[in-house]
Amino acid sequence: MRGRGRGCGARLQLAPPGRVSPGAAGGDGDADPRRLPALRVDVRDAVFDRYRLGHLTASLARRPDGLHLERFRIEHPAYGASGSGAWTAGPAGQRCSFDFRLESGDARGLLLALGFAPLIEAREAEVVARLHWPGPPDARFLAR
Repeated sequence: MRGRGRGCGARLQLAPPGRVSPGAAGGDGDADPRRLPALRVDVRDAVFDRYRLGHLTASLARRPDGLHLERFRIEHPAYGASGSGAWTAGPAGQRCSFDFRLESGDARGLLLALGFAPLIEAREAEVVARLHWPGPPDARFLAR
């Protein structure tokens, strides 16, 4: 769908965790990342759980071993973040990886944006992480 002048918008409702469309499920009913489609995302005001992320862009590619997050970028008034990742399946089961860099010139604003009390006094903040875990992405991945 194309619009003139102003951009078009759409609402996308994803299935709750644990419920997967039959075409994306493997033999045991769990989502199979090798069957999920490639996707380009541009969300002006992304929200994940209780976190207001800001402007999110991402490019996900379908490969033989699963879904690869080729790149993502988040732009928020208090911080910026970018990175990549993957959700793959193989003989040893499913695995996830998520590598990112987060930078902020407003550490207090960053903490508030992520739902934390601003207990640290700093102007700048930088976080670099390489996360890897067995299994699919799910609601528990933040607790791992």
